[in-house]
Order: sequence, then structure tokens, then C-alpha cells
Amino acid sequence: MLYRFGAYTLDPQCYELRHLGLVCPLEPQVFALLHYLIAHRTRVVTRQELLDHIWAGRFVSNSTLDHRLMQARQAIGDSSQTQRSIQTLRSRGYRFIALSKNSSPPQPSLPPPLSPSPPLFSPPRLPRLSSSVVPQNSPSYTSGTPPPVRGSASLSALLAKPGSARPPWWTPLSHR
Repeated sequence: MLYRFGAYTLDPQCYELRHLGLVCPLEPQVFALLHYLIAHRTRVVTRQELLDHIWAGRFVSNSTLDHRLMQARQAIGDSSQTQRSIQTLRSRGYRFIALSKNSSPPQPSLPPPLSPSPPLFSPPRLPRLSSSVVPQNSPSYTSGTPPPVRGSASLSALLAKPGSARPPWWTPLSHR
């Protein structure tokens, strides 16, 4: 639900106060105070009710509430002298008196769902490669179960020259 008053819009779902469409930065307690006053604009809201609702039983001084109220008034272009939006009723509480209109937020218009279309490109199917390479003279090759492949050991075995323990590209750093 959006609350519109003058050139301001309060959006409780997005936690935003907007003035002429631009977002006005507010501290969370100031926003909560303004929202509570607007939501209960048909009656007087006591100081104790504001303290209970916004600060949830924590000890807060009266000057803290007064400061947050001053910030809320400044955010909507009001002051304690003019009281065009937030009225102070001595020894009773506060009331939001600016004319406000409730409206539901605009629903985003979604494009119609796309119908499935055939893919523009389908990659060619490649044959599956074996995960292990076993020399034909290996005992496990003749038994029918390949040995486990461990890291790059199988690559080294493929590149090694017959009879040498190291692959041809391997040379110690001291010989470079």
C-alpha cells in the first residue's frame, strides 16, 4: 500500500519516502515513526505508543523521540511551528493531519511468456572418450579392468619415451 500526501509518497514495502519521484534518505527509526503516524492518522498516537512500537520496550529518552520526530518533519517539509503534516497535541500525543490517499503499488507489467522455439545452433555430438589409457601389455588390460587414473600420471605415461622414466619434455631446472 502506498501513502500519498502532497508531493510525497511513502512506500512501506520498499521502505522508501519519495518526493516528486526522488527517494529521500531516511534512517530506519524515522521511517518507522512516519509510517506509524500515517497508518494511524485517524487518531491521536501517544508518545508511549510510539516508544513501544518503534523501540520495542528499550529504554529511550524523550529527547530521542523528539529528535526522530524532528527528522521526520524535516523529511516531509514540515516543522514544529507550522505543523502542516504532523500535529503535536500537548500532553496527548501526535497526529498525522496531511491529506493522504491510499493506493496499491503499480503492478509491473510482464511481457507474455515466450513460446519455445527450436535452438539456433546445436553443437555436433562428439564420441565419448575413455577416462583411462592402459598399455596393451599391462596385466590389468588383459584382466578386463583398467587401473585407476591418478592425476597427470597417465599423461606422463603417454608422453614418456619407451624405456625412460621421465617424459621427453621434463628437464630439471638446473639444466635449463
